[in-house]
Amino acid sequence: MAPIALKKLTALQTAREAEIESIHQWFDRIQGVYESALDEILTLLALFDKPDTDDSASMGESDSDPEVVKLPKISLPTFSGKDEDWASFIDLFTSLVHSRSGISDVRKLQYLKLCLTGVAAELIKDVMTTNANYASTWQTLKDRYSNPRLMINKLLTSFLEIPQMKKESAAEMRAFADEAKRIVRALTNLKLPVDHWDIWFVFLLSDRLDPESRKLWEAELSEKDQEYVPEADEPESDINSALPKFSDLLKFLQRRAQALKMYPSEHKAEKRPASTPTSGPQPRKVFHARSSRLSGNSNCALCNGTHPLSKCFKLKDKNPHERLATVKQLQRCFNCLGSHRANACNSSGRCSTCQSKHHTLLHLKFQGNSQAGHQNTDNSQAGGSGSKSVMSLHAAGVTFPKRRIVLATAKVQIIGPRGDSTFVRALLDQGSEASFVSESIVQLLELRKEHTCVPLTGLGASAAGTARSRTQLVLKSRVDTSFQITTEALNLPRLTSQLPVDSIEDLDLKQFAGLTLADPEFFLSNKVDVILGADVYGQLLRSGLRRFPSSQLVAQDTTFG
Repeated sequence: MAPIALKKLTALQTAREAEIESIHQWFDRIQGVYESALDEILTLLALFDKPDTDDSASMGESDSDPEVVKLPKISLPTFSGKDEDWASFIDLFTSLVHSRSGISDVRKLQYLKLCLTGVAAELIKDVMTTNANYASTWQTLKDRYSNPRLMINKLLTSFLEIPQMKKESAAEMRAFADEAKRIVRALTNLKLPVDHWDIWFVFLLSDRLDPESRKLWEAELSEKDQEYVPEADEPESDINSALPKFSDLLKFLQRRAQALKMYPSEHKAEKRPASTPTSGPQPRKVFHARSSRLSGNSNCALCNGTHPLSKCFKLKDKNPHERLATVKQLQRCFNCLGSHRANACNSSGRCSTCQSKHHTLLHLKFQGNSQAGHQNTDNSQAGGSGSKSVMSLHAAGVTFPKRRIVLATAKVQIIGPRGDSTFVRALLDQGSEASFVSESIVQLLELRKEHTCVPLTGLGASAAGTARSRTQLVLKSRVDTSFQITTEALNLPRLTSQLPVDSIEDLDLKQFAGLTLADPEFFLSNKVDVILGADVYGQLLRSGLRRFPSSQLVAQDTTFG
């Protein structure tokens, strides 16, 4: 009997333990659902939460006084992660929420989560909404964004990059003054002695006024100078009081904007000659530019696409005889493919193969070689009267009929601010004064951009567009992992056409045996996302040069290979 009873007891004990374990698992699931539901409820309650009684008291409201107007509810500030916005956010949030004793920590944390967006919200998205987590979460944000030196640098940089006023405009002048006031106010909030910086503020801003406003400002200062006659024994500290203050310039800008609004100027600001230096960002020279000419009418006569006829792939796919017949049918100019007749063509362009007065695409002896065809097409000129020059930032178009050009490229690793990275093809170009990165890479790695306005020039001082933003690039070699460099790069939507223009399929790769190539696929036509200019070119070179007579190529040793 005893063994049978023992077996029954053991079975009952096992069943009970299994039941208890099942209950524990059920409890854990219910607790998880409860905590998730609590977060959702607190979020919804915060949206409809009424102001605390001390909110009304602090604002001087009283329900017993019927004459007091009920003020609108104050919205909580938001913060997206921009360093320059942190000071104003922390001051306002501290005043409205953090320092209020009548609000529990769990509600403060919920309010804090509602105020954060973007990268700032990502920083605390996994924090549970509990009383215990508020203090540590608040401290985490302060440790991350409370960097006064960084905020000061960004504000001063923004002040130095306030754009030059190009014309007399009330709206532009108000925007000019508002931006200056915003930056100075932010510097004041950081407890900086901005009251002693008037001379610098006035000097930098007055130099960015339009010519007519600058004359009026200088005339106003001259009148004050004549009115002020210092005594012989007057100390220097009193003499400084005669200098214009930042507030004086703001008052002048306000009066000037009001005058322009009431009586708009009927003449445009004087145009500066191209050689006259300005106080704004100086043009960056990009001597690896390729020049082409685009017709003023950008619609293709063959396919109606948004490109000139000389760039139409349907035309390029034909042989020279078919191209000639197509041009005749479309009644286009044989020389520039414009909409006029050849005898009325003003273009100085000639066939790059025989130098005759016809377009390279129409050269009848120009057969078969796809690569040469593309190169010469890039070098050809299309468009007649009323056309404009467009500069594309690369050297692929500088080619010759029977010669193939290979530029120095490298596969480079770019590291993003979050530690993620990607490999891109970079063009090493000592002919460029600046480095560049494509907008697609900036978006892919979420690189932080700063506003700028840098004019670009190409060969012959031709305008090559304007860079509107810049970013910091962290570059790493895939060959020498110990090498890392940080440089500033201007952002452009597109840097170049594909390099080389066409893939070199008949290249003998055996001649490069034993070499660690910076770009193992340098001979394949592909896009370029980074241009490394002369600002970093010298840091990339190493001693070592190899020549290959059979292909007329030269290999230069660099940190990338």
